[in-house]
Amino acid sequence: MIRVANELDLSDIYKIELDNFENPWKINQFRVYINNSNAINVIFECDNIVKAYIFGEIIDEEYHLYKISVHKSNMNQGIGSQLLDYLIKYLKDLSLLYIYLEVKSSNLFAKKLYQNFGFKKINIRKNYYNYCEDALLYNLSLE
Repeated sequence: MIRVANELDLSDIYKIELDNFENPWKINQFRVYINNSNAINVIFECDNIVKAYIFGEIIDEEYHLYKISVHKSNMNQGIGSQLLDYLIKYLKDLSLLYIYLEVKSSNLFAKKLYQNFGFKKINIRKNYYNYCEDALLYNLSLE
């Protein structure tokens, strides 16, 4: 089931975050976005356990996707695609114009996911991650 994230999901979300990222967000960063009226944060839940999440916020008429992650035991099952598809439809219903995101240049799996949804690479931030890896900036037109 896909639904909006809430404070009760924080423990599961944070476990996924710690397992999947070298430089994870702090749990309070997630809490800030859960309580942010401009944020749209969704989770994929199965048997009352969070399996994946997307966090981001609306700025003007754009959605800035900050985090997408799937529990390691649930990767390659299409959950990330389902979440992203849900989010795109939801944002179109809100008449937003674009989704923006950045991704590590080495993250081939994420780049393929975004490209499959029609995201276009629009810029590169050289040495953005720890001053040694580029960030690729992508956007998707929702019009």
